[in-house]
Amino acid sequence: MWALPCIMDKNSSSASHRRPNTGLFYFFFFLSGVTALIYETAFARQLGLIFGSTLTGVSVVLAVFFGGLALGALLLGPRADRYAPLRLYGFLEIGIGIWAIVAVLLIPGIRGLYAGLTSNLQLSLGGRTLIQSILSALVLLPTTILMGATLPALSRGLTKTLGHRFKDIGMLYGINTIGATAGTLLCGFLLLENLGYLKTIMAAMVANFVIGVAALMLASSKGQAAVKIKSQPEESKGGIESQTSSNKSSNLQLVILFMATISGFAALGYEVVWFRTLIFTVVTDTYAFALMLGTYLLGIGGGSIIAARRFRKPRRRSQDSNTWFELGILEITVALLVVIGFTTLIWLNVQLPRPPTSDPTFWAKTLRNTTLQALSLILPTTLVLGYAFPLMVSLYTTNMKKMGRQVGRVTAFNTFGGIIGSLSAGFILIPLAGIQTSLLILAGFSASIGLVVFFFGPIGQRKRAIAIAVAVPALLITALLFPMRPHFGFQQIPTHERAKLLFYRESADQTVMVTEDMGDRSIRRLLINQQQATSTYLPGQRKNHLMGHLPLWACSDARKALVICFGSGGTFGALGLYDLDRVDCVEICSAVIDAASYFKEWNGDVLSRKHVRIIIDDGRSYLLTTKEEYDIITLEPMHPGLKGVSALYSVEFYQEAKNKLKPKGVLCQWIPLYSMTGQDARALLATAVRVFPQSSLWIVGSEGIILCARDSLHIDWEWLMRQVSDPMINETLKKVYLDNPWTLLSGYLLGPEGLKQYTKDVSPIRDDHPFIEYSIPRHQHIFPWDDILLLAANRESPLHIVKGLTASETRALHETWMAKKDSWTARDRGFAAISKGDYAAARDYLEAAYADNPEDRYAAYFLKEIYWRYGVRLSRRRQWAEAVRFYTRAASLDPDDPQARFYLGVALYNAGRVSDALSEIRRALQLQPDFEEALNFLQRFKKPQ
Repeated sequence: MWALPCIMDKNSSSASHRRPNTGLFYFFFFLSGVTALIYETAFARQLGLIFGSTLTGVSVVLAVFFGGLALGALLLGPRADRYAPLRLYGFLEIGIGIWAIVAVLLIPGIRGLYAGLTSNLQLSLGGRTLIQSILSALVLLPTTILMGATLPALSRGLTKTLGHRFKDIGMLYGINTIGATAGTLLCGFLLLENLGYLKTIMAAMVANFVIGVAALMLASSKGQAAVKIKSQPEESKGGIESQTSSNKSSNLQLVILFMATISGFAALGYEVVWFRTLIFTVVTDTYAFALMLGTYLLGIGGGSIIAARRFRKPRRRSQDSNTWFELGILEITVALLVVIGFTTLIWLNVQLPRPPTSDPTFWAKTLRNTTLQALSLILPTTLVLGYAFPLMVSLYTTNMKKMGRQVGRVTAFNTFGGIIGSLSAGFILIPLAGIQTSLLILAGFSASIGLVVFFFGPIGQRKRAIAIAVAVPALLITALLFPMRPHFGFQQIPTHERAKLLFYRESADQTVMVTEDMGDRSIRRLLINQQQATSTYLPGQRKNHLMGHLPLWACSDARKALVICFGSGGTFGALGLYDLDRVDCVEICSAVIDAASYFKEWNGDVLSRKHVRIIIDDGRSYLLTTKEEYDIITLEPMHPGLKGVSALYSVEFYQEAKNKLKPKGVLCQWIPLYSMTGQDARALLATAVRVFPQSSLWIVGSEGIILCARDSLHIDWEWLMRQVSDPMINETLKKVYLDNPWTLLSGYLLGPEGLKQYTKDVSPIRDDHPFIEYSIPRHQHIFPWDDILLLAANRESPLHIVKGLTASETRALHETWMAKKDSWTARDRGFAAISKGDYAAARDYLEAAYADNPEDRYAAYFLKEIYWRYGVRLSRRRQWAEAVRFYTRAASLDPDDPQARFYLGVALYNAGRVSDALSEIRRALQLQPDFEEALNFLQRFKKPQ
């Protein structure tokens, strides 16, 4: 027998010592961890759709969630000392399930209330944050407060004696956290894709009810009606209260609370910085985040279980100093492992480069890389953190009569520290110090805990001296050896040696970079968290500009336009050219706006225009809360396969956008036609068509655009021709080969009726069921071009949406369309071949398209690029005569391309045609006087001439 709290029946005066079924309660607590992470994931997502995905909005939700856990531990933990703890646990689980359903029912009302308050009161950022906090508290606090009390209740109910507290608390904390790991992986890999958010929450709610009822039945069968505690001998033999001085005991308890707070601060700070570090080396999709969070929780839970096994024998007073000494070593080890993990990640990034998206095993290799990198960076440190936390709780827990209170207090301080740590890492450390220095600072906090233990803990003088003498030099040496790299994110790009860095900003929520390729083509790229958002490569800029011009051509009476996502500013700049009253742009990351000057050539320095306005906010949240109405809404978010982006492709998003459109207004949305299946692409289209039946599909290279009309879809031909003739607008359109209206109309594939047929029987994407987030990452290697080419070959005539034509103009345009459509189809097949990397087929298709339609300068551009590519390949083989042939073809297609002239000159020189080579080099310098490579080449022939 072991000493348990005496269980007294109300009608009996004798104690009935009965052992609860510990194994079942451990299983219940495992399931409780699963449901807790389901609730955190689901509610954070649902509230994020209301408050937005800004760092402030996300932080508010998570702070309220964890704040509820801390309050529950602090306020309800003591009740486990006064009532039957196992029965209390059963009621807590039932209450969690009830309040989870209440929260689901509250969310629609919260959405309306937030929209009304924000739009009517015109709140500042601080006011909006306050409202978000209050509304989040209404939804989350009842559930999370009850969650926070479960650990104190079970710790109180299952701990056999005070001496067993190390094992029992460690095992409970560990099993619950391992359950949270399972919940994370279940959500990320199974439940949310197949069930959606509401059904997943319902499943968790049912689980809580079953757990609660089962716990009540077991507690009742074991006489858990009330709790009365007899004096236990163990309480006078171990723990802090057995110290000779009560003042010293109180001081040590304060030290533990301080350590628990700093430990929580560092642990959640690590999570924020680690995740920001890993997004440089992994694809930031839903699966990657599930793996990263799962690894973090696995380490915490695994470390706690190891601690429980380590202390399976009861602890006595003589062992307390050893436990303090061990705790100090653990915290010093955390600081060292943080640096070792970071170093290992850098090495792994070289050994495990990101696979190309064309690789059929892309997803499997991506999961492998993500798992290995997360394990190396996160797992060793979190194992130690998980091991150390139960030790702190157990050292603080000194009295069986007050166990619920004491466990709750330490847990609360640890959780409050975690809230402050996560907020500080995101809002203060990373913006001010950068990711690498932030990691060192947090490691310093962990090290400080260890040093506090060594200096102030009840440790023998000899051990204290040895520990300090070893720890301090080890920490200093490790800090000095930390692999600090300037512009860490840029250094993690596999091709960074072939690019130069123009702009780098580790902001609170994103890392934004602008790079420029060195060598063959000087393309500038905007990267957000390592993902390319846009570039100055012609196809991308052509699409960006078309997304500004096209919706205006379809809404000629427009006076006010909204752009969601700034990128390089091409779309915003295109709309800024027109005589509109105002053009607004909502951009979630202010650092992107700071980088706009690096793309002035393409955005027309739009930020200097007087009628434009930048709004730093989440686009979805802005639409929900603004009172503004627009004639045009156009947006080009990141790829919908990335985490959270599907919120801008759901039925509910399109409904919110439609509510902000004026009569005759239009919406223009980017539809990527790569890295997904044809079914994925149809789902994206079907969702827009569900809300906007008057929609059309356009193709731009290997990307799509869907143009949606609120009422009826049409293009005013006379107005379009007038605008295209405007000198300023024409100059911009000419840069992207859109100055010919037929080039625009050549991209038209399907109108309203055709789109309805194409997307029939396809499930739309909904906020509750964003299946596209889970489907697309598995199909990054697929290009849905087989489906698109069928559409291209049978493209509809755009003339039925063109208004303002006379009968003769209609006949003439129809004849032109019939004559050119085959060349457009050949061009589309060429683009498809380029997307697949089949340049031989692309060359054949584009040559046919150009021969049939020499006015198609866009086809000519890509054909020139293919000829140039052949020339480079042949030059590397030293087949100079053949290289000259292909470079000559490239230069003939675009005589004003200085690089084409330069490479032709180099090939001519190596073919022995020096005079012709010098002529081409001079021609390149006439086109671009500051062409450094051409200047250097010409310098070599200065003396001979």
